[in-house]
Amino acid sequence: MPKRDAKIFISYKTDASDPNTSTGLSQSAHMIRRELGHRHYDVWMDQVGIHTGDNWFDAIIAGMKTCDIILLLLSDKSEVSQGQALEIVQARTLGKTILPVLIRGNFDAAKVLESKFKLQDIQYFDFRIGHNDSLKSLIEAIETAARKLKLTTPDPRSKSKSKDEIKPHQEQYALYGLKNHTCEIYLAVGNVMSMENIDVIVNTENAYLQMARIFESSTISALLRYEGSYFTHPNEQLVEDTIQKELDGLIAQSRGTNSEIKLPAPFGTILVTSAGHPESNLRKAKKPRYIFHTVAVNVRGTGTDKYMDPARDGEIKKCTINTLEMVNTVNAQKGVVSPPNTGNVIVDGQIITERERQIEISKKGKRDKGRYQDITSIVLPLFASGHAGIAEDEVENLVMNPICDGIKEFLEKDQRKTDGKTTLTQIYICVYGYKLLPHMQKVIEDYFDIIRGPRNPVL
Repeated sequence: MPKRDAKIFISYKTDASDPNTSTGLSQSAHMIRRELGHRHYDVWMDQVGIHTGDNWFDAIIAGMKTCDIILLLLSDKSEVSQGQALEIVQARTLGKTILPVLIRGNFDAAKVLESKFKLQDIQYFDFRIGHNDSLKSLIEAIETAARKLKLTTPDPRSKSKSKDEIKPHQEQYALYGLKNHTCEIYLAVGNVMSMENIDVIVNTENAYLQMARIFESSTISALLRYEGSYFTHPNEQLVEDTIQKELDGLIAQSRGTNSEIKLPAPFGTILVTSAGHPESNLRKAKKPRYIFHTVAVNVRGTGTDKYMDPARDGEIKKCTINTLEMVNTVNAQKGVVSPPNTGNVIVDGQIITERERQIEISKKGKRDKGRYQDITSIVLPLFASGHAGIAEDEVENLVMNPICDGIKEFLEKDQRKTDGKTTLTQIYICVYGYKLLPHMQKVIEDYFDIIRGPRNPVL
């Protein structure tokens, strides 16, 4: 019999005190894996799927991406398991179906699901009541979940694609505004990396201000880092990891000062860098001027047992307001934001750094060519809703609402100012795919007036 279409990932907490006994947690997990295997399910489990020399976290994520349903095995050890918490954060981020299964212990499993794993109002299966009945109920639950996911073998003749697979780019999908304020608010859809001539790209960052790895491609942070770096051609050897180098330099030069950046940084902390090396693809092709790195993801846990904890609700609102207020700070500095010794280029036989270029521009008068221009446009992401972030079904309440609330409060406060008003004339809120678009439209229309309704996407 061929393998069933639903692939299962087993998340469990190992227990060093009883790994080899018949009641051990590892044994329970392996028993469930074997039973599912006998029924022709393809099952991923760390002790089977991870090999010597593999990076644990990378292997877990890779395994999870190939699976459809996550079995969260709950025990009295789960409440203190940061590893399981991290796995479930990733599962929620990837939009996986999660089935909690209670395998051992007498504790309030519903409370642990809510407080530890952020899974409210989700029913768990009690695997303690008797092997056969429990297994039968679990198999039925998996089958039901598989049917809901419509996990059937696709017809190879079918060439249809979902809207989110196509992802056409429209940076001015719909236009909104606030009464008596000149700033335009655009709802954008697509990849922020496709947007051109936007002064500021806002990047959701973790509390250690370490961008995603340069060779990854699944996050905006990784793409910004790669596209903003300087490579030799044609063999593409990395010469300077410019944006991350600037972040590290800003943190280092703050030490011992009144404005020292202490890590981990709190939610709403913002560091401003250039948009990369002058010869980078990002600067030359898309022409942004600055990257605002906004801390919207904390890192919890100790040692190697860490997990991502995204900002929510009021914390997202704080991130939004702080980000928009940073525009005036950069304008006051006339764009001098970079630390020394980054973005080096040779001009007339001399090495000129990015900071030196910024200083030169800042000294020019109002009538001089190439003078500093105030920031007028900024693109905001859906903070903390990407990789390792808030689950898709929570984005509307925990992310979209506070972003719009933050923008509105910022603009209303700006209306009351007599001087020092914002120079922003365009604020973009970028939604990556069309799946979230109806939710964002609903939220934004509760906060702002419609100036021009949605344009039909060209599919």
